[in-house]
Amino acid sequence: MSDCEFELLNADEPAAVEEYETGFYQSFARVTTNRLVRKLWLWDHTAGRLKTRIPYEDQLICTLRDQAGRLRSALAFNVKLHQFQAATYGFAAPQLPLESFEVLTFFTLATQSLGACANFWSRCLVLLKGRGLTTGYATTASRPLPMYRRAGWQILEEQEIESEKRYFLHYTIPRPGMTPAVCHQA
Repeated sequence: MSDCEFELLNADEPAAVEEYETGFYQSFARVTTNRLVRKLWLWDHTAGRLKTRIPYEDQLICTLRDQAGRLRSALAFNVKLHQFQAATYGFAAPQLPLESFEVLTFFTLATQSLGACANFWSRCLVLLKGRGLTTGYATTASRPLPMYRRAGWQILEEQEIESEKRYFLHYTIPRPGMTPAVCHQA
């Protein structure tokens, strides 16, 4: 994926949003053991599309496109925090500093090396930091938790919801000279 182009999703372009929502759906439709994401996001099984409950105008969505221009990966951030996705799972929003963001989703439609994934995450961090955002929040299930921990995320809270564990996480973008970490595949 080293030949992929990094860009922001233009949410004002219907074709780009459709491609994003279709890729999001394709990535998570096969994750049948994670029942809670069925309640977290807005699923349109008829159209094969998926989106978060956070409005696009409150999001920053980073994407990777292959040489043919096809969407390969996306990482969505809630940057306005008018709504807090983690609250859907009952996690209370902490006193959020102005420089906060929330990870809404990450997906990949193609096999990526750990290095390519880390590069994508690093590019997203540079973009966030360039916008003055340095403090992140996210929720995750048990399976991807080790990758978040390896990336430097800290557990703030843990809950069991409908027999599934969920973790509420905190992250601080590393200062210059520190190594940002890796990501995971859905």
